Amino acid sequence: MRWYNHVGAAVLVLFLVSGSPLPAQGPVEPGDSFESTAEKAAPDRKTPRWLRRPSCTTPADQLLYAGRLETEGRLRRARRAYDDLVREWHAAPEASEAQFKLAGVLEKRRKWQAAFDEYQYLLDQFTAGYPHEAVLERQFRIAHAVMTDRHFKLLGMPGFTTPEAALPLFEKIVKNAPTSARAAEAQYLIGDIHDQRDDLEDAIDAFLHLRNRYPDSSYVAEADFRRALCLYRLFLKRPREEETCREALSNLSLFIRDYPAHPRVREAQQRLDELKESLAGMYYERAQFYERGAHRKPGAALIAYQDFIRNFPGSPLALDAARRINELKPVVEALHNVETNKP
Repeated sequence: MRWYNHVGAAVLVLFLVSGSPLPAQGPVEPGDSFESTAEKAAPDRKTPRWLRRPSCTTPADQLLYAGRLETEGRLRRARRAYDDLVREWHAAPEASEAQFKLAGVLEKRRKWQAAFDEYQYLLDQFTAGYPHEAVLERQFRIAHAVMTDRHFKLLGMPGFTTPEAALPLFEKIVKNAPTSARAAEAQYLIGDIHDQRDDLEDAIDAFLHLRNRYPDSSYVAEADFRRALCLYRLFLKRPREEETCREALSNLSLFIRDYPAHPRVREAQQRLDELKESLAGMYYERAQFYERGAHRKPGAALIAYQDFIRNFPGSPLALDAARRINELKPVVEALHNVETNKP
């Protein structure tokens, strides 16, 4: 048995006896998992790995060495060489460039989550030595790839996407640079993903945040329509909630008013008409309840029918409501006279 195998066995026994965790033996190759490394119990700052050191004695030489590996297409080894530089010489001027290129190598290999996290480490740990706007753009590009990439495309089958995996990435982009060129689009896509997942309340909040935070964005009009449509769908799930119906009505009306030339105005008007009919039905049912309920209240029914005609004069039920008003008026007057003439 070679001498270093004896040493390795002795170290293993030592750690098992002491109860201490074994240190990492070398950089772990990132996989395709969408689990963010930011959520793992990793140190805030990279440190040298145990029993592993850079191949060169200076950060400048190590950077050149890693660059040659990358040029030759030996991307796995290049990634490790860049990572070794960052860990060994974190304060050196070459460290930020190495970190940038490390993330780029992972991006080339389509290790989306790992690449995103390495770019995030660059933003969190270094303030200079790399193109800041380019990093934000690459993070957006990665998040979009995570959102749209199809998995398990076999035998001509289209496979499926997992857009929800991109949610924390877009949220991080907005947090990283809320005034950047991509921030409004990232915020819109957050709402879009929630909408696709039928998380309507989260989608409504995301689209509203876009309007409030980026009122001049080209995405605001579409976000306003999507928010109104989410409220409409939310009402379909809760057809007895008058407040939700009114909120959807209000948002659709505002969209039609603010964007009369928008291509989705016709759809918005159709949804608006449906909601008006539903709200009219609620008013009419309320009047019928007062008129025909177990504890009949002709006076309350009369007021409810009058309120219905005032709010929905064009409804098909308006004629019936008017007829009921004419029938209820003498009943209410008679009851009033009886109450008035009581001794």
